Amino acid sequence: MVKRTKKHTNIFNLPYGYMEFCIVRIGKHILRSKRKYEEIYAIPRGGLILGVYLSHYLNIPMVTNVKGPNTLIVDDICDTGKTLQKYKQDKVVLIGKPKGIKKVKKIFTAYMVLDDTWVVFPWEA
Repeated sequence: MVKRTKKHTNIFNLPYGYMEFCIVRIGKHILRSKRKYEEIYAIPRGGLILGVYLSHYLNIPMVTNVKGPNTLIVDDICDTGKTLQKYKQDKVVLIGKPKGIKKVKKIFTAYMVLDDTWVVFPWEA
């Protein structure tokens, strides 16, 4: 989990409605890709919300452990890329940052922000 620092000079409040738009965009991208995923693994904590939405949208079960190559890895944000680098499977995130995305292979991002942006998700207090 990345903590907000002085380098985060911009703030982006992700509206709930736009979050839903991004989730549908990810879902349509997956359906167009014709790739068949057997399950979804959502990175705790932020990825769980995206995971549940995609699980319903794509009718794919969520799992608590990564099982194989046909597991879709989901998270809320790719900030530094450290969390997602360890997974070889396909990945999707709501928000991506250029520095992090460059470090991660096989990733689809619904929306990009600058590296100095702090993102506030609808579920955060």
